[in-house]
Amino acid sequence: MSELVPNRLLFRFEVPIRYRRPPVIDGDLSDWPDEYLLPDFGRLDGRESFARVWLAWHESGLFLACRIEGRRSPFQCDPTAFWKGDNLRLMTDMRDTRDLKRASRYCQQFYFLPTGGGRDRKQPVAGAARINRATEHAPPVRDGLIAIAATRQAASALDAGVERAGRRGGRPLPADAERLASADERRPSPISSKERLPADVYTLEAHIPQTALSGFDPIEHSRIGLYVMVEDRDLGQQYLTVGDELNWHVDPSTWATGVLTPMPR
Repeated sequence: MSELVPNRLLFRFEVPIRYRRPPVIDGDLSDWPDEYLLPDFGRLDGRESFARVWLAWHESGLFLACRIEGRRSPFQCDPTAFWKGDNLRLMTDMRDTRDLKRASRYCQQFYFLPTGGGRDRKQPVAGAARINRATEHAPPVRDGLIAIAATRQAASALDAGVERAGRRGGRPLPADAERLASADERRPSPISSKERLPADVYTLEAHIPQTALSGFDPIEHSRIGLYVMVEDRDLGQQYLTVGDELNWHVDPSTWATGVLTPMPR
């Protein structure tokens, strides 16, 4: 098949987004079982994956986690131009209007960067940005609303454990972020040497609160539009459905459908 027509364009994908109790947002993904993994559709086009992405929902919003393998060079991230460097982007449409070519007010673009936040520009940062060509924009998401954490092993100290940073929009996580998990679920902040990751692995973990999700209504609207793009300057792009040539960043009809599974009784 011609490279101009990717195999994934021939399908309309549906993926389950499972309900879960809120995890602690600390970058440690050991509490993310594979049942929350998004499928790897890249194999349909013969593309090898370098990232694993988990997604779950709760009454409090969406939870996202990502593990990327093979990274060697320093990060290049700039929140003012998040699309140019290392980033993960999540596109959502809370009404799953797959027949529309332009975003509505229920469509949003979220970005997650391993660095670029804080006063030193070395902390993880997350935010939301408008979708170009939208017929109507979603309400703005205030800075600092999305909680994010990241881990990466220090290249100069392979035996010293994992570098860990937690931020809500580039600022230290406040105490109420920890309350998303019960006390018996919490972990100590420092990672022990037994838990350290290989030097070429980094992780992201984030919580998008329901107040940031335009039209979030899991009971009445359990089907949502969904797209994920991972961009790494060492490793390239990994995406859920189609690539840049088909304008996924402005066209919700190119996204998959995510089905929010029922809450357990």
